[in-house]
Amino acid sequence: MGTVLGVGSDLDEELLRPGAVERLGFAFLLAYGLTWVVAAWLWRTRGPRVGAYAVLFQGVVALPLAFGLQALTNVGAPPKDPILTELVVVLAVSQVAALPLVIVLVATRRWLASSLVMAVVTAVHFVPYSWLYRTPLYYVLAGVLAVAIPVTLRVTTRRDDVSDRDVWLVFGVVGLCLLGAALVALLG
Repeated sequence: MGTVLGVGSDLDEELLRPGAVERLGFAFLLAYGLTWVVAAWLWRTRGPRVGAYAVLFQGVVALPLAFGLQALTNVGAPPKDPILTELVVVLAVSQVAALPLVIVLVATRRWLASSLVMAVVTAVHFVPYSWLYRTPLYYVLAGVLAVAIPVTLRVTTRRDDVSDRDVWLVFGVVGLCLLGAALVALLG
């Protein structure tokens, strides 16, 4: 096996461990996929205000669910190098940087804009995981979301009488993409 950036093979082996142990992030993809689908359902059934709050706070439900699922599905020992654990934490919380903007958008009742920001930040957030887990899965997921979000938005807003309630499918597509990636991660 080759080395990563010319670094010794011990680091190479450590870099392969998170993907193998965590099943390429299956637990997180499943948990967040489910919460995005629930947020989309709430958007459709309860309206944009409730849906936007669901999108904003879905991570509060998904994170502990993901950790629980991870405890049940992890295989093998976690990485020995604490720097990899730190890297995983940094990547996991990178989305927090968007929260001030999203909170302002929610506070000013820009339901659609706030949730679109969360959806796009979610897509971008996945790119580094391809490197961390040594798999193209997250590049593909980010690319699919980068195309699916605007296409679904455009398709759902083509009518003259469209309302913010009608765009629930955008957030459902985010959830379904995550669930599809979870299945690939589990089987991969």
